[in-house]
Amino acid sequence: MTVYESQEPYTGVLFFTDPHLAATPPFERRENYLEHVLAKISACLELAQERQLLPVLLGDLFHRNPGDVHRVLRRAFEVLGPYAGTKFRPWVLQGNHDQWEGASPEDSCLTVTALAGMIHLMDTSGIHCRFDAAGHRVALGGTPYGSPHPDAVDSDVRGDAEYVLWGSHCGLGFRDKRHKYPPLHEIPGVDWVMNGHMHWHQPTETLGMTRWSNIGGMTRMSFAPRNQERELCAGIWTPGCEDLDRWAIPHLPFNQVFPVRPFPP
Repeated sequence: MTVYESQEPYTGVLFFTDPHLAATPPFERRENYLEHVLAKISACLELAQERQLLPVLLGDLFHRNPGDVHRVLRRAFEVLGPYAGTKFRPWVLQGNHDQWEGASPEDSCLTVTALAGMIHLMDTSGIHCRFDAAGHRVALGGTPYGSPHPDAVDSDVRGDAEYVLWGSHCGLGFRDKRHKYPPLHEIPGVDWVMNGHMHWHQPTETLGMTRWSNIGGMTRMSFAPRNQERELCAGIWTPGCEDLDRWAIPHLPFNQVFPVRPFPP
């Protein structure tokens, strides 16, 4: 796999995840769902440009069966287009919904978006790029949904990188999910694993040299009481940080995106 060697300087990395773009509102979301989600993606890209951060989306850019794909792609291209020819074109990991959104892999919305030059696609497991962040060389790797994490990343793969950051999109045994998913563990040669897929924020945990972070999804999908006060955040990594700096993504109140009625018993 060819590793993209960027010479563009950044101050750090902005991680965000699980927008689930769709023309038809999923579950019990109200009208204008697509516009609401695109506004959040736009806010993240604007922040990345303002703070000189490399934007990385950790999976599920598109929802399964997104409906009118022509409309979804046209509106997505309008938001992503201004960054396509710049150093802020986002790196996007392939999630489970990206794989199952109703088309063959070569015709999926994610693949078409990559072929149009709107994103850098991470659909294989490995190191995808190296770049400079605040004077430090950083490698960005990723494991798409359905692929195993590496057992280790040796010096030949790491190259000249002082830090190795790894994107992930799978169920992991963070604090609230230890009974359900495999336990977290050290991955020698990897400094950080940033996970998508699990929509609820989990505290960062450190296993050996590897820190594991689950920032939580940027889109509320279910009509449930716990979503009323949920904070939608992106995570900012900078060299030497002990934890991600959580940045609240601008979003509408719960009762403007879900039905105004009592919750079911």
